[in-house]
Amino acid sequence: MKLYLRSFALFFFSLWLSQCQEVKSIEGLDTASWKSDRHACKQIRTGLEGSFMENKNKLMGYSQQEIGKILGKPDEMDLYKRNQKFFIYYLVPGKQCEGTNAKGRPRSLYIRFSAMNVSNEVFVRDY
Repeated sequence: MKLYLRSFALFFFSLWLSQCQEVKSIEGLDTASWKSDRHACKQIRTGLEGSFMENKNKLMGYSQQEIGKILGKPDEMDLYKRNQKFFIYYLVPGKQCEGTNAKGRPRSLYIRFSAMNVSNEVFVRDY
């Protein structure tokens, strides 16, 4: 019984410890500049789109929390069928920015998360 309790405690301690580790930046992506342009109103993200699409495979396999640490809080989140979720990051200024006459959603980077909370698709959508 003692061995069972120790194994159980060790498992939860390692799980907790893994959640505390900080996710590093992804090589090839200027995540600091990305985070500084919340809602893409400063037009910094527009210039970063190419490097994100070239390195999109590096964003696969991360949890929602890890992507949030890497890219910052998403501008929008959409729930999809079967417990899938999308994080949406704007790439160009749109109606979310003051002083623009744009209508509808702006060009956006989408990150899809599976029901298991793992990023499994990255794409850009124009509206």
